[in-house]
Amino acid sequence: SSPRRSHKPVKITLLGGFSLSVRGQDVPEWKLERRSVKPMLEYLVLRGGGVKRFQVVEQIWPDCDYVQGFNRAYQTTSALRSLIGDAGDDRLNLIVANRMSGEIAVDMSIVDCDVTEFREMAREAVDSEDAVRSLECARAAERLYGGDLYVPPSDATGFIEATRMELRGLYADAMVEGSAAALALGHDRTAVRLAENAVTMDNMRKDAVTALVRALKACGRDAEASRQRRAFEDRTV
Repeated sequence: SSPRRSHKPVKITLLGGFSLSVRGQDVPEWKLERRSVKPMLEYLVLRGGGVKRFQVVEQIWPDCDYVQGFNRAYQTTSALRSLIGDAGDDRLNLIVANRMSGEIAVDMSIVDCDVTEFREMAREAVDSEDAVRSLECARAAERLYGGDLYVPPSDATGFIEATRMELRGLYADAMVEGSAAALALGHDRTAVRLAENAVTMDNMRKDAVTALVRALKACGRDAEASRQRRAFEDRTV
């Protein structure tokens, strides 16, 4: 199973770094660095599209009073709209600000984000009772996870860091379940690779080490399996 292809016009990558493209055209990094565009866009996307303006201020400009912070949020919103226009499509309304409700939102119906797809694949890898489907989704999650979630310089509330840790745990979960599914289907080397991913992500997880030991034994690598078990026992003493 490959990650699904999306025809949405805006693509945002947050795993392993930050990138923004509009209809296939990448927005230059130097433009993304202006007016806190990256932290604001990431925060809105990870919050599911929209939040109150005061929450944006507390996340990105914690040293500002709300009046000054609201002005900065407005300026950043304008900068984002300009970026979309400069990328060749000024008809797209990526950011929607409602002065009456005090909300700022991203129109997620036009956005494809790797975090969203990764979560879908990883959760299905964990939840599926079908070994074939679990393995397919684990492989897709493996491909989608290009690295840890991008954490901007401004993360005053700690929301992004908490999300980063959640995604790391979800990745390890998917790798453990995918390894078990691969082993059940006779794909022993794939089982080793996925279990190694889980251990690399968190070498204190007993289920990850257990999955790796089982996969190594299935491949006839008993000595290595024993070393992995002893190393884990040493770490947890």
